[in-house]
Amino acid sequence: MEKNNGVPFRLLGLKTVQYAVFDSVEVEQDKIDLETGILFGLDADKYVVGVGTRFTFHSGNQPFLLIELRCEFNIEDEAWRSFQVDSNKIAFPKVLMEHLTTITVGSCRGALHAKTEGTIYNQYLIPTINLTEFIKKDVEFNLDNLEKLQD
Repeated sequence: MEKNNGVPFRLLGLKTVQYAVFDSVEVEQDKIDLETGILFGLDADKYVVGVGTRFTFHSGNQPFLLIELRCEFNIEDEAWRSFQVDSNKIAFPKVLMEHLTTITVGSCRGALHAKTEGTIYNQYLIPTINLTEFIKKDVEFNLDNLEKLQD
């Protein structure tokens, strides 16, 4: 198990949830935007945190390239229990979630490269991202209203 700030965790796996190229969109190089999304999920029974990233490249207002990837991390039992706020709530430290998200973004970057290698879309890269803009505090989950991570 790897440790981040003393929190032992293991990368269980990753999954490309979505990948799409919209060939019908005419890409104008001076009008490219990148929409970024990060989401978190939980399987409390298995001590698993899921981190998802979604990147959509737009030209004008039209998407032309999309990738969504999820990594799942097993958190060591004792550390997991230490994050339990009460019987209904668990809060993961900001610094841990930034680290897990960094791993997920890097994995997504590599997946995008592999899927576009040898195509005209390989020039579109996921840039470095300051995750402190996305993760501003500890990440809390209400265990009563929790949906399981989907396969």
